[in-house]
Amino acid sequence: MVSKLVNHLNQYQLKHRRAGFIYGVIKKYTEDNTGYQANLITYYAFVALFPLLIVAITLLQLVLRHNQSVKMRIVTTISHYFPAMSTELQNNIHSLHRTGLALILGLLVALYGARGVAGAWRYTIDNILFVPRLRRLKQPQSTFRNVYIVLVGGGGLLLVASLSALATSLDHSLPFRLIADGAGIILLFGVIVFLLKVGTSARINTRTVVISALLATIGLQLLQILGGYIMARELKRLSPFYGTLTTVLALLFWIYLQVQVLLLVFIAAVVHRYKLWPRSFNSRQPTPQDLRIYELYEKRERQLRQNTNL
Repeated sequence: MVSKLVNHLNQYQLKHRRAGFIYGVIKKYTEDNTGYQANLITYYAFVALFPLLIVAITLLQLVLRHNQSVKMRIVTTISHYFPAMSTELQNNIHSLHRTGLALILGLLVALYGARGVAGAWRYTIDNILFVPRLRRLKQPQSTFRNVYIVLVGGGGLLLVASLSALATSLDHSLPFRLIADGAGIILLFGVIVFLLKVGTSARINTRTVVISALLATIGLQLLQILGGYIMARELKRLSPFYGTLTTVLALLFWIYLQVQVLLLVFIAAVVHRYKLWPRSFNSRQPTPQDLRIYELYEKRERQLRQNTNL
């Protein structure tokens, strides 16, 4: 009974382009172990983001010590961009006043996380594009590329967050708010293009990058709208009972959702660009696209084995 149902579904997706495309994206997602890589990117992003926010709030305490209204407005706008931390940031802003060694340690941990994000991101994009290991960047070029991604990509994302905060603070100036929002969206698109182009050791089709960045920008904006509402609503129920643990788990989940949007959109663009669908449920009855992908995987592994034998 089950085998008949599976066979029926297989025949359906092989004959219908949309269903076949969706399954092709899902199968490549699992074959590239993208879920594990998304978890790794999320972990390093959390390690970088959490201390970075603490450092930022601590610096606000020092710079805006005598201007509480401006400080609270900035914290509110940061909370808008990171809704998972909204409650904790606003409730504990007055307790974050450590300086000196705490700031240095926070920055070092943030740098460690940022470097990890860059490395995990590059590895994931190379995997999606079937880049053989021999063609991937080696040391010290790999470290330089990671630093480049952290400086430009990380700086761009911080600027996007700043523009979002600025747009939120301009409550009574609709034209300027629209300009700030538009500039933030354009900048986010540019940052994603940069991350995709620089995040791989291979040459990547420009059209694939542009389409991926456009869809990812739209997806992240929708996630920002819907996610902000969901997070704010759920955290109100959970925070009194679970406190900081709720904030940590919510922030991890929030980062994970954004990483998933970026990777799924890119995989879909690669599958579409290189016609890597339909794929068969049954490995004993592969489609031409299955055989093509298996050949690409074999080529990647064969080069790795040759290098090992040497």
